[in-house]
Amino acid sequence: MRNKVGAAFATGGQLSSGKEVTMLTILAAMLGNQMIVVSGGGAFGASATTEGDSPGIDDREAAAAKELGRRVADVTRMVKLGMTQERR
Repeated sequence: MRNKVGAAFATGGQLSSGKEVTMLTILAAMLGNQMIVVSGGGAFGASATTEGDSPGIDDREAAAAKELGRRVADVTRMVKLGMTQERR
C-alpha cells in the first residue's frame, strides 16, 4: 500500500457514536502502511450521522464527502504525475 493515496470516511447512528475514533483508526492503519493520507474540509476526513429515523446523509455531509473524494483524486493525480516524472 506504500505511496497509495487514502482518506477516511465514517458514518454513525448518533452525534457521539465514535466516528472520530473510527477515522483515526483508519488513518493510523494507512500511515502504518506508508500511505499518503488526505483530508478534506475536516481534520480527519468526512463523516455523517445517520440516526434511526434520519432521512440519511444530509447535504452538508454529502458535500464534505464529495470534497474529500475530489481531494483524493487530485492528490492521486499529483502523485502519479510525480512518479511518472521521476522515472524519466
